[in-house]
Amino acid sequence: MSERLPQSRDRVEHAPDKLLASVTDRGLSYPINQDDVRVRKIIVESSRVTVMVVCDGVSSGQSAELASEAAAKTASNFLVKNLSLGGDPREAMRQAVIAAEEAVRAIPFDEKNRKVNPPGTTLVAAVAIRKRLIVGWVGDSRCYLIDKTGARLLTHDHSWVNEMVDNGHLNMEQALKSREAHQITQCLGPLHGNRSTDVADPSIAVYDLPDYGIVLLCSDGLWNYFSGVDQLRKLVKFGPGAPDAIVQARSLVAYALSQGGKDNISVALMVK
Repeated sequence: MSERLPQSRDRVEHAPDKLLASVTDRGLSYPINQDDVRVRKIIVESSRVTVMVVCDGVSSGQSAELASEAAAKTASNFLVKNLSLGGDPREAMRQAVIAAEEAVRAIPFDEKNRKVNPPGTTLVAAVAIRKRLIVGWVGDSRCYLIDKTGARLLTHDHSWVNEMVDNGHLNMEQALKSREAHQITQCLGPLHGNRSTDVADPSIAVYDLPDYGIVLLCSDGLWNYFSGVDQLRKLVKFGPGAPDAIVQARSLVAYALSQGGKDNISVALMVK
């Protein structure tokens, strides 16, 4: 199985077993990889528990790669420790995001430099335990569920586009044409020069897991190349005879690279 290689962030792969894997790749345009991914498995009361975290450092901020690393590491460690002690998964998710935010805000930065934002990162995390999936997120990194019924997006981006559409100011087609279309409205750490003590408000949702399927977490370096969930469904395999998780994760990253790889690309994937 592949091991994490912390000495190089350009390409990091991790596969604890055949059912769980992650890949993060620098892509073809960025000078460094500002994403970070963690996947862990533990046994709690004879049940397998899977923890996945994907973070995408905000490139307009200082030390974006440190922000994503601090958030991903803190959130995954918190979840593993809390769940190992029998903690409630939904509350553990909320507290893990709070801890990740604190870790990002603790990163030193040049407060006098008003031209560059403080460190910040998106975060999406998932805990699979028995037949439940608990998902928490801040920003626009996403979680998808793919099964025999198709593919579903389980998260709702904290983004300018969704805010405009949700409030009825614009339709989706109009919003996507705006210069603001790729702006996020929340992240871990101060956003867009806001150095206040306001903290992110994570979204948390609970879903039922199918008997067979795939849980996919990814940064926008992957999902920006999807025209819709139907396209994602065609890119993955599930059920008896499906490829190992690491094979599928590599395949998804390869797809993003083949489409241009204009951003860092990160995938965490669990086969069920």
